[in-house]
Amino acid sequence: SFSFIDKETFSGVGLSPGSKSPQIKIEGKSFNAKDLDVKAGEYVLLNFWASYDAVSRISNVRFNTIADQQSDKLHYVSVSYDKNIRVFEETVKLDKVNADYQYFDAAGADSDLYKRFRLQNGFTNYLIDKDGIIVAKNISPEKLTELLGQ
Repeated sequence: SFSFIDKETFSGVGLSPGSKSPQIKIEGKSFNAKDLDVKAGEYVLLNFWASYDAVSRISNVRFNTIADQQSDKLHYVSVSYDKNIRVFEETVKLDKVNADYQYFDAAGADSDLYKRFRLQNGFTNYLIDKDGIIVAKNISPEKLTELLGQ
């Protein structure tokens, strides 16, 4: 299950670059920068996708490759909104992505996470630094590679 921690206690929490990202828990794991042990120069990429959305699915595969190649700089957290877990599991196998990065939100559009990140407007991604600040939104795989190469 997904939930936010202390969702109303942060000042400056938002979804725009420069804002503090809401802290989230996915399947009992906490995914803020502190819990992932993100150090200076490292980032968390929080990605939302579904197999029925071709653009987000292709991005998930490309981000997965980058995460494997840049594991010293990037913590990848990818959340699927497929209609059922079997479709999600089969897609992860078919696309040959690292299952350790992939999570399924069984609550779908009714989940707190889906609503908090306003995913009804479409799937997106957030690049978050070690302090939990959103550095980029909707970053392309090319831009991410460029940023990590600096």
